[in-house]
Amino acid sequence: MLSPRIFQTPHSNHIFHALNKNQLTAGGFRWFFTDQVPNKEDFQFITENKPDNQNKLFNKSLWEKLGKPSIDTNNPPACMNLSLNDLPGEHWKPITGLEDRYAISSKGRVKRLSSWTTSKNKSFWQERIMSINLGKGAGRYNPLFYIMLNNKGRKILLVISRLLYYSFVEEFDMNNKTLVVINENQPIWDFDISKLKLKTRISLLKGKS
Repeated sequence: MLSPRIFQTPHSNHIFHALNKNQLTAGGFRWFFTDQVPNKEDFQFITENKPDNQNKLFNKSLWEKLGKPSIDTNNPPACMNLSLNDLPGEHWKPITGLEDRYAISSKGRVKRLSSWTTSKNKSFWQERIMSINLGKGAGRYNPLFYIMLNNKGRKILLVISRLLYYSFVEEFDMNNKTLVVINENQPIWDFDISKLKLKTRISLLKGKS
């Protein structure tokens, strides 16, 4: 059996989780105990039959919720583009706290990284661009672009504008609900990080008076 002693490396925490079977990958590798003989069932590839699978490039649902703006559906804007190919000028950063599972791009797209499931039938999930959803924000901050992520069976809702600002402009306390990221883009779905502003709710209320 592998020794529980872990030396500090860039992937030490992930290897430790793999040894404790909290996750199955670390450093881009699939890990096994030395007394565990891998078999075919440990290497199942999954083909997803979901609306936003790899063969679909366009987030039609978001487009419809936005009122069907005039766009090129064969080359949709970033927030509606589900292609795994990088867009011009697009670069990626891991999502803090979910570094081994998800990444966000400077264009506001979110990618699920390839990984192994922790279910009974351990399977390999391929990379996928996640579909952005549209909801209602509070008051004047409508609408709200958000993404639903899965972290060890727990659903996490992340607002795209907050995640973009934190990842590419300046880090702030994402749990502080008194801080609001204002999206000044026109149209609002064409994310440009230079037009995202971090404000306090109090300053916004004073500005209205």
